[in-house]
Amino acid sequence: MSSLTHTAFGQTFILLPQKAIFWLEQKALILGDLHFGKATHFRKNGIAIHNEVAANDFQILENLLQETNPDTVYFIGDLFHSELNSELELLQTITSKYNTIKFVLLKGNHDIIGNLVFEKAGIIVLDQIKIDKILLSHEPMESAELFNIHGHIHPGIILKGKAKQSLKFPCFYFTKNYVILPAFSSFSGLKIMENKKAEAIFIIANNKIIKSK
Repeated sequence: MSSLTHTAFGQTFILLPQKAIFWLEQKALILGDLHFGKATHFRKNGIAIHNEVAANDFQILENLLQETNPDTVYFIGDLFHSELNSELELLQTITSKYNTIKFVLLKGNHDIIGNLVFEKAGIIVLDQIKIDKILLSHEPMESAELFNIHGHIHPGIILKGKAKQSLKFPCFYFTKNYVILPAFSSFSGLKIMENKKAEAIFIIANNKIIKSK
C-alpha cells in the first residue's frame, strides 16, 4: 500500500491508505471515527448488516499496529457507535496483545460508554490533548496558534469523469491550521467537502493515497 507525507507546523505526518495518519516525530498512530459496534447496533434495530464489516475493520487496525509499531495510538473520537457491545471484547483483545502501546481515546459524541469501561480495556480517556503546537480532538477546535487534527466530519470529495460520471472517495482534508481525518470505519457515509477552502486534499482510492490538490 502506498503512503504520502505532509508537513504542518514543523511536524511530519505520513498519510496511510488505511485512513490513518502516522505522526513521525511522536511515533503515534492517529485514527478517527472507528464506530465499532455500528453493525451490531443496526442489527439490533432490525437492519441486516453482516458482521464481516466489523471483523474487517479490526483486522485492518491490527495490521496497522504491526506495520507502524507505534508508541501511542490516538483514537480521535467515536471509537464506538453507541452502547456497550461485543466489539469491546475484540478491542480489548488487541489492547492486551499490544500492551506496550499506549492507547488513548479523545472522546467523541458517540462515545457514550462510561470512561471506566474503556479504562478497564486499557484505553486512557481524554477530551482532547495538546502536544507542542498540535491539538488532537474529535470535533473541530480551530486556533491560529495550533494545528488541529480532528475527525467527526467524515470528509470526502467527488471526482467527475467523462459522460457525467462521478465517484465519491474519502479524503484527508488539510488547511493551514487543521486536518480532518477520514472515518476509519468502512461502514460510514461521506460529507462532500469544498475544494476551494483546502490547502491540500489527499484522496484514498484502491489502497492508494492520491493528492488531488
